[in-house]
Amino acid sequence: MNSFLTTFRRLLVLEPSTPAISRTVTKIVPQPKSTTNAAESKIYEKAVRSEMTTLLGIREIDALRLLTANKKLLSASDSLIEENISTCLRHGLTKDILLRHPFLLYETNLEEKLSSLKELPLDLSVTLSFARMGTKYLRNLQLMGKVLTDRIADIQRMFNVSLERACQVLATRRFLLWKPLSELEEILSVFSEYQIEREELLRDLWVFKYSVDQITSRLGFTKQHGVKLKTWMIRCPEDVLYKHLKRESDNRDILGENSVTQYLSQKLHCSDIMAKNIIKKHPQLQNKSLLKINLMIDLLYKYGFTPMHICRVPKVLLHSRKTSEMRLKQLKAFGKLPDSLYILTKSQKQYLQHLDNLVKENTKSLTAL
Repeated sequence: MNSFLTTFRRLLVLEPSTPAISRTVTKIVPQPKSTTNAAESKIYEKAVRSEMTTLLGIREIDALRLLTANKKLLSASDSLIEENISTCLRHGLTKDILLRHPFLLYETNLEEKLSSLKELPLDLSVTLSFARMGTKYLRNLQLMGKVLTDRIADIQRMFNVSLERACQVLATRRFLLWKPLSELEEILSVFSEYQIEREELLRDLWVFKYSVDQITSRLGFTKQHGVKLKTWMIRCPEDVLYKHLKRESDNRDILGENSVTQYLSQKLHCSDIMAKNIIKKHPQLQNKSLLKINLMIDLLYKYGFTPMHICRVPKVLLHSRKTSEMRLKQLKAFGKLPDSLYILTKSQKQYLQHLDNLVKENTKSLTAL
């Protein structure tokens, strides 16, 4: 077991010199520069795959994903992980359950926590998310008795989720254990009235910390501006919301009855298919201020660039107009306006290097004269 866990960690840069096990790992672990140990590397690959399949019952790439999503596994000792696996198996938890709750592999005091959870009137596999809590907190849960099981049932009913998901919600957002049920239901009713999906609420449960009046006021105000309602609009500062509403208003003024695709098609004199491909390649354009995009396109036209120049490098539309204008002025002063817009998308360091090369070229030309 220990050798397996040690090898397992090497896959994630703890020992960068260890050969990567496959091409899928190369972004995380650099391949060694030397290829002289190819035979040894193949033996290593086979051994790791075999141990992963035997001990975890998952594919090599799945084990890698497990570790990348649970960084604490990298710092947990081999003995703790080994002990926790044994503890889980002793309590009747399958490896599938372990993979659904990987934090169990590195949780401390796991034996005591699982024993406490077994005292609850629900199956252990359902309440495992509570094992993230401290032992003192778990003892308090035990004392809650029927109050706890009722609240789990309430969350299950309100959000139409499984008992396991309801426990996960309460384990990660503990304030939901204590907030009055009548208030939770009233808040949920408000969200339903404003057609905010429950799945979105599950992704942003912090909104339930706000009062009914605060939520109603913010959603009502935002709806008046004709934008799609999102839960973050309740939590964000007012200036952030106002900025978003202004951008949406500007976008509507520019678009009229058109879509973003139709707007780009008309503004860049290209086909709808090309405009769709541009958005597909740079989906951020869907959320960027169309006023800024409009001003950027007009700036590029002013400096003599054509729609085709922009279609070839549409990424330029995501960059700062102020920075782009400054660069174009500098390049024009050198009499070196580029044939392509790529230089406008480069980092400041790359751009300054390009500018330095232009200075050197000009110096050589003057020297030659």
